[in-house]
Amino acid sequence: MIIINLLNQSFVVISLVTVLLTSLSVQSSSLILEPKLICFITSITVYPHPLHLRDTKHICSMKSFSPMRSVPQSAFGKAGIGKKKREPTAPKLGLGQNSTKRSAIETKTKTKSKVSTKSKLNCTLPTIDVMPNTNTIALQRSRKESLSALRKHTSLPRGTCNAILDAHPRLYTNIPNLSSKFLYLRNEIYLKQVQLRKMITSHPILMENVLLDNENNIKSTVEILEVELGLSKTDVEAIRSSTPRSELRKRIIFYKHDLDYPVEQIRSLVWKDSRVLGADSGQLRKILKVFEQELEIDKKDIQEMLEKETCLLIYKAEENLRPTIRYLKEFEVGKCVGMVVRKGLSTITAPSQDKQDEIVRHRLKSLVMGEPRILSSSVEKNLKPTVAYFLNDVGLTGYEFGRIIYRRGRLLIANVERNLKPKVSFLRKELGLEIVMDGAADESSSKDLMTKVRVPPADYSTVLSNVAKRRLFAQMIATNPDILTLSIECNLSLKFDYFREVVGMTDEQLRYVFLKRPQLLSLHLERNIIPKINCFTDARGEKEEGEGGLGMSMAEVRSWITECPQTLACALDSRIRPRVRDMVMHSLFLGENVPLNFLCRTEKSWDNCLRKHS
Repeated sequence: MIIINLLNQSFVVISLVTVLLTSLSVQSSSLILEPKLICFITSITVYPHPLHLRDTKHICSMKSFSPMRSVPQSAFGKAGIGKKKREPTAPKLGLGQNSTKRSAIETKTKTKSKVSTKSKLNCTLPTIDVMPNTNTIALQRSRKESLSALRKHTSLPRGTCNAILDAHPRLYTNIPNLSSKFLYLRNEIYLKQVQLRKMITSHPILMENVLLDNENNIKSTVEILEVELGLSKTDVEAIRSSTPRSELRKRIIFYKHDLDYPVEQIRSLVWKDSRVLGADSGQLRKILKVFEQELEIDKKDIQEMLEKETCLLIYKAEENLRPTIRYLKEFEVGKCVGMVVRKGLSTITAPSQDKQDEIVRHRLKSLVMGEPRILSSSVEKNLKPTVAYFLNDVGLTGYEFGRIIYRRGRLLIANVERNLKPKVSFLRKELGLEIVMDGAADESSSKDLMTKVRVPPADYSTVLSNVAKRRLFAQMIATNPDILTLSIECNLSLKFDYFREVVGMTDEQLRYVFLKRPQLLSLHLERNIIPKINCFTDARGEKEEGEGGLGMSMAEVRSWITECPQTLACALDSRIRPRVRDMVMHSLFLGENVPLNFLCRTEKSWDNCLRKHS
């Protein structure tokens, strides 16, 4: 087989030489040959395998490859033959080359050859040496070793690895041992094989520069994290920060000096999310300036906010933070929050515009400090739709909306479609407050929509108007906005089922109880509501011991709670159990010698009641 291969090669050489002798011209006893054909002939000695047509085309397309001369830096450097201008070689991605692009290049080359055939033929080349030189053999060996290392450490196919080496020849011409570079990245920088594979296929130029870089420079990023923050190699592996070395130390210094953060707290922030080191120091100082100018938020306030929102300082100062704060201050949120009366202050009664602005600024500061994620929300996609839904669909007045946001700022960033609408629809259906769209014109005025509506009694059977339904529901949400933070399946629906099926309440009774005391919907069913009901229905204990319950029937409990819904809002251990014990010990009975609201009375009033019956 070896003899046949050698004969094949010899035949190809003899045939080509015969063809060439017919087209050569002699000038000063020099042998003039076509450069690409010289590359092809020489490659037979360089690549000791039988050549096929696609191999010859590949070799001739290697425009700057020349095994005839020494290669000081790169096989694709200044060793090109017969080329006035070096052109970059296009990378071969995947298993094949773009045939259309290759054909265009060959056509262009042929056109040039017709125009400058004379100049090409006048190019004198060295005498052909059929024996490979030392540089060529070393280059082959280096490429073979680099190919093996690339396949071993990335698990990429051979064709893809060859394409990478063709596009980035410095990987085997400028790196003595590519395998050791990969081992360093895996063992010292803790990069996994899948990460190396993704990096070298997605960002080959960047990866080439990393592999060509000095190991000391690569290691310096790790050392900065270890020295400045006291992080171990395991911590660095978990962080995998991609922050440039030139900025990394500056950003750590910013947290130390500008925010007065101790190293322990910086380390804690980095553990939570390594993106805290993602913003450059100049951008961080701009953020501090925006907070100080717009809301008078200082360093300590920012530290408190970072505990709740670690990535607060990666936002853009002028593109994100300032526009969002301006929207909160100048539109519905700021106006509604400012109207709420707190500690005698409100924008409604403020004597001047400066005082109004101060009230709004102070309350917005409390709002964003309590819920920093508001600042990361899009004004157009999140904040405006949420505000419009509360004011238009739910039917809240400006004052009621201000109360809700002042107490539960996270409702401002709740998703309307996925969160708010399903809960509002569920509650309206369960409470019989659904808006009926009968096609009739809505004659309600803005004054009607702002008027407070009394809760209809439990035996009220008249159909409520749409205006009354909207106002009753809005009043309930304004009283207890926490209802909209509860899960439908795991919380709200279970409570409605319990009061209907176990306690036996009608729809009218349920509506009255929950509209009168919306706080009851926030109580935990298993830990709060059920133990209280059981305490009322448990049998009465001995008079001397004072243990047991009130011994009431479920019908009596249902009637009692319907008339006094605030009963279930009382604390079980500190209020209900002690007074039930007093009733048992003094032989008192609910409705006979004890009023229905005995649990809601003060301690002094309850003591007076016990003295009368002692």
